[in-house]
Amino acid sequence: MTLVGFLDWKSCGLVGFEIMLEEDTQSIASALRNAILNLGKIPDIVYQDRVSEIVEFKSFKKKDVKEIITQLSEVEMTECAISFIYAKSNRFRQIVRLINKAEQIAQANDLSTVDEITLDR
Repeated sequence: MTLVGFLDWKSCGLVGFEIMLEEDTQSIASALRNAILNLGKIPDIVYQDRVSEIVEFKSFKKKDVKEIITQLSEVEMTECAISFIYAKSNRFRQIVRLINKAEQIAQANDLSTVDEITLDR
């Protein structure tokens, strides 16, 4: 699996990415398209660099999960909700899915904070 990502130099944030079986023109173009959609504009300069590294899988620590939630979630979550997400997920994609679920529940029910009981529905 290959992750192709585009970083915004101003915010240092990942603004677009694509995960493919192997790196090719299509995956790079798709990642750039996602970056343009997320930024809302076409960048003046695109710098391409290739970094390749084989990494060992390690589960997220609870503090890592809390940081991911803080950075990505648009709804506040209780410590119990964070513990619930930590217990139910060990991959980034799973964490993002649970954050998305929490945001959808909060929006549908006009909630400002989500707890583990709300997430376990």
